[in-house]
Amino acid sequence: MLVGYSDLYTVTIAGRREARRHADAGGYSYPKGLRMAGVAIKDTRHMIACASVVAGLERRYPGHRVIGERELQREESEQGRWLASVNIRHRGRTRSHFPDIVIWPPPTPDAPAPLPVAVEVELTMRSKGELVEILRAWGRCRYIEAALYYAASTKLEEKLFDTVDALRVWDMVVVNQLSENVDSIPGFDLPR
Repeated sequence: MLVGYSDLYTVTIAGRREARRHADAGGYSYPKGLRMAGVAIKDTRHMIACASVVAGLERRYPGHRVIGERELQREESEQGRWLASVNIRHRGRTRSHFPDIVIWPPPTPDAPAPLPVAVEVELTMRSKGELVEILRAWGRCRYIEAALYYAASTKLEEKLFDTVDALRVWDMVVVNQLSENVDSIPGFDLPR
């Protein structure tokens, strides 16, 4: 149990099966190809913050499609190409990096499909090497409009700004305080 937080619920395998059984009644149907959500205590604060950011983005950008990391992974797998993820090289290994959230602007008639915006929610600072590689990858990425970072503290925001400046990726990476999108999150002291 997490003190000060609402209860967290995820769909179980039995719940997915039950939802499919009753889909014809107009109920919820778990999306095909979407991996099960797991909740680990160490990731709970981040999951709560991401859910709050999604809600804030949906309010701020009605008509835009806002999806999480699991939906993005499913869509990239189905299409067989990157849509808003990047490869990074850290500690001698190459791995995929998926943003926490992706915003898809609505299409405009007679115009090319708009590029998505990758959104990262930072509650704690990554190692300097990993942060540099992720920001460098966003800076090179040409199939997203930008990477938008929400930092939970002024210290995180300053470190992100410093790294963005050092890498000269201002045209691709935007840094904001988490409090600019979310009024409050239980268990968080957000700077104003």
